[in-house]
Amino acid sequence: MCLRFDVAVQMPHMLFTGLEDYKARGTQASPYFTVTHYTEYADSKDVVLIRGDVVFASKLSDSEAKWLLETAQSFYLTDVRYKLVERFNKETREFEFKDVLRALEMPNNEAVPACDGTGTGTFHSLPQPPTSLQEANLQSRSLPLSFPSIEKTGMEKPAGEPEYLSGFGNHFSSEAVKGALPRDQNSPLACPCGLYAEQISGTSFTTPRKLNQRSWLYRIKPSVTHEPFHPRVPRHERLVSEFTESTSSATPTQLRWKPVDIPESPTDFIDGLYTICGAGSSFIRHGYAIHMYAANKSMSGCAFCNADGDFLLVPQKGRLSITTECGKLVVSPGEIVILPQGFRFSIDLPDGPSRGYVAEIFGEHFHLPDLGPIGANGLAAARDFLVPTAWFEQASHPGYTIVQKFGGGLFTAKQDFSPFNVVAWHGNYVPFKYDLSKFCPFNTVLIDHGDPSINTVLTAPSDKPGVALLDFVIFPPRWLVAEHTFRPPYYHRNCMSEFMGLIYGIYEAKADGFLPGGASLHSCMTPHGPDTKTYEATIAVGENSEPVRLRGTMAFMFESYLIPRVCPWALDSPCLDANYYQCWIGLRSHFSSDNRSENGSLDVPGTTQVLSEDTESA
Repeated sequence: MCLRFDVAVQMPHMLFTGLEDYKARGTQASPYFTVTHYTEYADSKDVVLIRGDVVFASKLSDSEAKWLLETAQSFYLTDVRYKLVERFNKETREFEFKDVLRALEMPNNEAVPACDGTGTGTFHSLPQPPTSLQEANLQSRSLPLSFPSIEKTGMEKPAGEPEYLSGFGNHFSSEAVKGALPRDQNSPLACPCGLYAEQISGTSFTTPRKLNQRSWLYRIKPSVTHEPFHPRVPRHERLVSEFTESTSSATPTQLRWKPVDIPESPTDFIDGLYTICGAGSSFIRHGYAIHMYAANKSMSGCAFCNADGDFLLVPQKGRLSITTECGKLVVSPGEIVILPQGFRFSIDLPDGPSRGYVAEIFGEHFHLPDLGPIGANGLAAARDFLVPTAWFEQASHPGYTIVQKFGGGLFTAKQDFSPFNVVAWHGNYVPFKYDLSKFCPFNTVLIDHGDPSINTVLTAPSDKPGVALLDFVIFPPRWLVAEHTFRPPYYHRNCMSEFMGLIYGIYEAKADGFLPGGASLHSCMTPHGPDTKTYEATIAVGENSEPVRLRGTMAFMFESYLIPRVCPWALDSPCLDANYYQCWIGLRSHFSSDNRSENGSLDVPGTTQVLSEDTESA
């Protein structure tokens, strides 16, 4: 939609979250609703464009989100209410919340109970318009407002939320019926409760023990009890697992995609999954594929099994309720889930329409990165990874369909029971999820910008030490404190290839154009870096930059040493940003050979030359 604003007092981004979530997680709270303002037409047409995204539809309806936005805007569009914004920023300790309630015409006795349970909007207030994301974060404060008309609660555990086991790479055991696990051996002549013993191997039998992955499943009927597989009809035309000249193209051009729309016709996760790029082949068990998905309905009467590799799912919009053979997981935007090769799973959409990213790796599994000189602690802690507990269904399901991804193609087989009939299991080959807000980031505390590898959550190693088949790296909220330093990511040409996505917020190196749900691809040795607006805004601050905390953002990167080939539908997509290159065209030369100090070094505007005593005496 298109609205008129006084741009001088309008900031680029708003985040709305729930009070309970804000109480529990502070600035790490996941937003329910994000709003981005685009000022490109502000000068020429006196118009600002607004984009709003409801991240948790179960917490906030479209009409409620609209009301929240209009209410927050009202504090900037009227002089009386804007004085509250200024007072909140400049006289925070003396600020009286009752003045906000009075401005909203809410009696105290109605509003106070709302602060104890209902949802709240959180808007960032700015006395002056920010010139960059860093400045916006430096100047902003969060003002929680209570809204009695909204009866959504925060991020409390919903009814039916599954229980989890915690740890990474552990040997787990779980039983839904007490005594269902055999106690002294894996495959007894007669299993407890009349169950069948079935092993699923994620590595070869002779893989070294410290790397060997397998689990034993004790189920009502074995998974082999199905009819023959046949190619799925209709054929899925946009899934690729063998990247050759016949299936994809190589290009060194910087690519960026806008968020794809949610389909209008009924589409589940399987039909909403499509490949963007990749390298290698699932047939030779080496390589990766990067997919995206957009779906609007739950999977029904079927389960999906990926025989080609492991899936790493990154939901951007809407939760995923995933049933696996080991149990159930609920995965929200801001969390990730790993679905290992061979496991059968079904995905429900409790919030309705959903959208996100998927990395698939062939012939490897994800590991925690080594910490090296960091020490024993930091980055993603093993204790924060969550594994499902045993859950099963016993009812008959005539005509149940298993959809198997095999060599990039989809095949189907019928059976008369649910594959989620595992009553107990034990092992270390399991699905798991991780909350990205628990990541412990490291950053430079004096000078220069650290390499993004310091933010690696998971890595799939190659046969070359220190070189990844695929790394999963995040750019979470954190402090930027480096002195005499260009703080946004540096300009770069990389022997690795980088695919980026944005879950919510604004990415620090791209002031415009890189949207939540969108993506970019910078292939091997393709130049990339901050856009013109980000560079100019950062340089303008000069040496006066104070420590800044980046808030309300979560971007990520899939990085690989294999050069990706891009699928034709991705290159022909209407979401492809044909003008992406223009974000750098405005970068101008700041060089001047006359800009030298007496000692021969360059005098850069906004910097101070510091000389030692020896230099001065010389």
